[in-house]
Amino acid sequence: MKIVLDSNIVFSALLSSDNKFKYLIYNKQFNLFSCNFLFVEIFKHKVKIESISKLKEDELLSQFANILSRIQFIPEKLIPREIFNKAYRICMENFLTYWPINLSTLVMGGKT
Repeated sequence: MKIVLDSNIVFSALLSSDNKFKYLIYNKQFNLFSCNFLFVEIFKHKVKIESISKLKEDELLSQFANILSRIQFIPEKLIPREIFNKAYRICMENFLTYWPINLSTLVMGGKT
C-alpha cells in the first residue's frame, strides 16, 4: 500500500518510543512517500521535538535518519505542471500550508 506522509506523522513517530505511527513507518507492507518540504518542517521544529522527546540530539538525528531511510521522496522537478496547479487550487480552498503534501498525494495517484 502506498502512503503519503505528512510531517505530523513523522513528529509523532519521533516523540514517542512506542506508537502506531512508528508501526506504520517501519512496516515493510507500506511504501512511504513524501515531499522535500518534510525536511523543512522537521528542522523548523527540531528544538521543540528534542525538548518534548527528551532525546539527545544524536539520538534524535539517528531516529530521524532511520525514518527517512523508509521514505521515498518525490522530486518536484519531475511533477507535471497540471498536478502542481491542481494541488494549489485544492489548497487555496482549504489551507495553503498543506500544499506540499497534497501535491505528493496527487502525484501518487491518491485523492485529497
